[in-house]
Amino acid sequence: MKAAEKLIAQLKAIDKVDECYETCAKNQFYIIDEDETVILQVACIDINLCFSVINSLLATIYFIPVDGNGIIGKTMECCEAVIFNDISFSFIELKLNATSEKPRALKTNRTKAVSQLENTIKFFDEKLDGNYQGLLLEAIVATPNFYPRANTSWQKFETKFLERNGIPLIETKEKIYD
Repeated sequence: MKAAEKLIAQLKAIDKVDECYETCAKNQFYIIDEDETVILQVACIDINLCFSVINSLLATIYFIPVDGNGIIGKTMECCEAVIFNDISFSFIELKLNATSEKPRALKTNRTKAVSQLENTIKFFDEKLDGNYQGLLLEAIVATPNFYPRANTSWQKFETKFLERNGIPLIETKEKIYD
């Protein structure tokens, strides 16, 4: 049994996972925040509001919505979803609907995103007893194109996150599986 299959078998012990998870093996698909939950779509109407998953190997990608109508729901502040294959496991927080370019708003959005990711990581760590079947973990914050990338402020978030969680923090609008 492959790592992702072992992991989904473990995850099915968590309430709602069996009814919420999906798989996709398409070349490209999108994660969209819609009506208080995130969904998988093969098309995207507004690319500015979509998180893109590029799957050039056409491997099976597992998707589990976490927030809203997902497995955690509104019981705590958490990220939108997790996706994984046989190599990596990604916690994803979408902030694509942010509109302010003011430095204070950027910092507030990023701080909240980091908190939501950390809450979700703790949830999964407890449920899985830290056993992610050897997959590489990463946390992704998806922000609008106008957010400054790789600036000093973001680098501080990355460094502190890695120190606290042992997981790299990435700011991007896409996940590439190749």
